[in-house]
Amino acid sequence: MTPSQATADEINNAYRRMSRLYHPDKHLEPLRKKEAEILFNKTKKAYEVLSDPHQRAIYDSLGTRGLETEGWEIVQRTKTPQEIREEYERLAREQGGFPTIEVSGMSFSQSIEAPLTLQDTVTMTGSLSAQNGVGSGSVNVSARRLVSEKGWVEAEFGAGSGPMLSLKGFRTLTKRTFANATGLFQFTPVGIRPGLVTSEAGTFGAILEYGAEKKVSQHTSIAASVVVGVPTGVTLKINPVFYATVTPVIVWAVLKRLVIDPMVREQKERDIEKQREVNKSRITEKRREAKAAVNLMRATFARIRSDEEAKKGLVIVKALYGRLSAADGGGEGDGEEETEVIDVMIPLQCLVKDSKLVLHEASKSQLPGFYDPCMGEDKSLFVQYLYHSHVHEVTVQDKEALRIPKQSNMRRETPACTKWCRLRADPASDHKIPSLVFCSVKW
Repeated sequence: MTPSQATADEINNAYRRMSRLYHPDKHLEPLRKKEAEILFNKTKKAYEVLSDPHQRAIYDSLGTRGLETEGWEIVQRTKTPQEIREEYERLAREQGGFPTIEVSGMSFSQSIEAPLTLQDTVTMTGSLSAQNGVGSGSVNVSARRLVSEKGWVEAEFGAGSGPMLSLKGFRTLTKRTFANATGLFQFTPVGIRPGLVTSEAGTFGAILEYGAEKKVSQHTSIAASVVVGVPTGVTLKINPVFYATVTPVIVWAVLKRLVIDPMVREQKERDIEKQREVNKSRITEKRREAKAAVNLMRATFARIRSDEEAKKGLVIVKALYGRLSAADGGGEGDGEEETEVIDVMIPLQCLVKDSKLVLHEASKSQLPGFYDPCMGEDKSLFVQYLYHSHVHEVTVQDKEALRIPKQSNMRRETPACTKWCRLRADPASDHKIPSLVFCSVKW
């Protein structure tokens, strides 16, 4: 895999290297010859695109999707790559068309207030709303009576999702405190639903309110809050404020750990499982292609490894790619078995040149012999290797660059560990190298 800013010489060198690996004339078995022909044609197509400044300009802008889109061929060949990028982006916008304007919701409301006497007031309120094609409406009539200078009562009747009757009351307790309450009866198809909607007491001074809210699913959220009133000239006790502050935090922490986090994990697992089912056939096909690619690499693998062992250079002992946490760094698949971690020792060893291995900042699934075993999930690459007979280990994220060997990768080793690593790296030893799961070639 070459960097996105690779020069013409780097592209030519990479093409020659892959051609030697996949050229059909280098394989005698009919099955291997057929597999090599498929991979060689893909390599040749990639080389043709990257060698043509005009096609490469389009590929750099939108990848293979841009090469498959009709319309770019009308771009004049005399334009520079930068002009081609701008022209193609214009064509892509035209093909995308203009976004349609859609009204997803609408609401209307109207209220009329009529004072009957100095103490009595009648209010009529109506509202209509529509959301995603579903309409709703309500009509409410309320009557409020001023009982005294310190309070009032209100009765309200409404019709909409069902008949509703509510009673409200408000009273001033002192010069700086008040209280109000609301009682509600709602008639539903399953019966009467009574309840105390609100009960609030506060002050006419400063009010502090804080809380937390968490969306646990697409249609569900949970919240907790506390309101603290501070009346002027009155000293508050510490304990009630302390409990009001600490209790919601503790309740929130318990709910988050016992309810919210398990729900989020369960939802994430369902999404991942759904994604796996969608990509199942694609992953199977890519695995089959990669198996063919790695089979063609075996002769090159044996030659490179033999050369590196002879000069005590870079020898790949173990290489795993995928969601390593799923297998604690040791899961490996065999044949057509589904796995989230795959063995990529052979492909990585084939990329070693002059006792060095350099992978650029791009997804490792694009490398020959690799594929994405868990699409849509975080992946990493673990490499254990020998260099100058010393054991080294390194783990990098999927799109993180890798350059080995490095002194910082060396680990403290025991004689038994060193002996095991050397036996594992020796193809002639009786210790079997674990079977491999192979991946697709993507350029």
